[in-house]
Amino acid sequence: QAIATTAAIADRICIASGGKKKTTISAQHVVSCCKNCGRGCKGGIPQEVWSFLSRRGIASGGTYNSNEGCQPYLKEPTGFTPKKFYGAPAFQTPKCEKVCYNQQYSKSRVREDLHKGK
Repeated sequence: QAIATTAAIADRICIASGGKKKTTISAQHVVSCCKNCGRGCKGGIPQEVWSFLSRRGIASGGTYNSNEGCQPYLKEPTGFTPKKFYGAPAFQTPKCEKVCYNQQYSKSRVREDLHKGK
């Protein structure tokens, strides 16, 4: 849920700016740092992600191995199978980081990179 919601947020930012502001929004930042948004890597609540965007802001970040933004996703895609999707995930949700762990990104701290919206 967090991944789909962050993609929608990025789209809304682009649309609201008339196509001038194109950014990726970090699903990793949401699953790791938003305690009200759901259960980390086990799922999420879209409405809480939108609320987190307006209250705290969300860092930029792309998909796994993308080197996009401040905090790209840390877990490689596993593909969809009923056992993997519905079973207990083997991947533990990473702790909330205040730094940009993408070494190729121009900013070093999350607070320098937060995107907010209404």
